[in-house]
Amino acid sequence: MENLGQTITEQRKKLSMTQKELGDKLNVSAQAVSKWENGQTEPDASTIIKLCEIFKISTDELLGNTPPADETAATAAVETPAPALAPAPAPQVVRETVVEQKIINGYCEDCKKPVGPGEYVVTGGGRSMQHIYCNDCNKKRIHASHVSEYYDYKRQNKRSVIFGPLIGAGATLLFCILFMVIVKLDPLWAAALLAVGVFVGWTAFGIQVFWEDSVVTDIFFFFLKSFRMPGVIFTLDLDGLIFLLLVKIGGAILGAILSVLVFLFGLLFTPVAAVFILPFAAIKRTLEGKKLKEAAE
Repeated sequence: MENLGQTITEQRKKLSMTQKELGDKLNVSAQAVSKWENGQTEPDASTIIKLCEIFKISTDELLGNTPPADETAATAAVETPAPALAPAPAPQVVRETVVEQKIINGYCEDCKKPVGPGEYVVTGGGRSMQHIYCNDCNKKRIHASHVSEYYDYKRQNKRSVIFGPLIGAGATLLFCILFMVIVKLDPLWAAALLAVGVFVGWTAFGIQVFWEDSVVTDIFFFFLKSFRMPGVIFTLDLDGLIFLLLVKIGGAILGAILSVLVFLFGLLFTPVAAVFILPFAAIKRTLEGKKLKEAAE
């Protein structure tokens, strides 16, 4: 790569570009371009690919590794006609073979095929390593990602429909039985409460809590919080310290009571909210499933 700096200088001058203009296209400073051209430093691999795209040359030409042209490709193919009976020789027919040179910017990491301008995509960058894929391999990678998302969606739905109702209904059934034993409700009212509790439990926990980005889950965690009492002003004597201790203990007890009450309220409110949110969530989930299925096909 001894002639790399000279090649960059020549190609830049062919395009009538200054060092600053070339640096702006590469997101580097003019001083960096000057160091490349003077042979003090060398650009990295990704910058070499960008230089080839700007100069519209191959990496071999930029790095000075272009092999000599094949003499057999440049020579003319001569066709000698068969000897004729006529005394005058037939004229020679000359055919020229034109060899088109392809610009190669890199190689696909999956199929190892050489790729030129417009034939590849670059992923990654920043702190992660850059990867080069040809257009065909990139389409396959995107399709595989869509297929994986669709199968994840189907597994979530299966888990919601089968395991969700069992867990939600079982937990609600246990709660209703304990409530009937403690309160000793009339059997008719107990049966009605049990039916409503099972339905609400199935709706809230059997469907919503197993779906990602669930509104019901957000509502439940909203009520899952603890309360802290404000600060206390006291004097630096024995009575002030006793007052501070009593206020802190009382505040901690009061905060714990409030936290439990809010949690119980949220535990009762969340299933009720789920009944109204379920239809909208089901429609949204169904539309998402259709899009994932279309992308996976």
